[in-house]
Amino acid sequence: MKADSDGNYASKIKKRIALYIVLLLLMFAYIFAVGEMGLGDSRKMSDLADIVSKIIIFGGVLFVIMKLIYYRKLLKNSSEMPLEHASKPSDREKLLYEKSGGIVFEILFYFLLVVTGTAALANEAAFRVSFLVLIVSIVLKVAAYAVYSRKY
Repeated sequence: MKADSDGNYASKIKKRIALYIVLLLLMFAYIFAVGEMGLGDSRKMSDLADIVSKIIIFGGVLFVIMKLIYYRKLLKNSSEMPLEHASKPSDREKLLYEKSGGIVFEILFYFLLVVTGTAALANEAAFRVSFLVLIVSIVLKVAAYAVYSRKY
């Protein structure tokens, strides 16, 4: 049996849905904890830190909800049509994803978002450093994707 067999693909989608539900619950717990600790006082934050923290927190919630909707539709569509016709990422997309960072970049990216969002709420100097690291990592990801998309 191939590693990307049709039953395995449906189970991967179900696992991703479960992971995104857990992530959404963790995000709501984070928002609650930030509110309880009294972080995010806009009188102590720069305008950039205020905007970035809102974008990270609320944009992150919207992103996770959109991914949940996407994967649920994908799972529904894959169960309705024969699995050989279900939309799977192509080999080229998989290769570009892996070459430009893959799961390691995704984990690093989510970690940097949490660190940057928390630093924006708590400490201006830490925010500026973590924001710079976040921007550099995004630029490196986009550059690697662009370079490898030309090659493959």
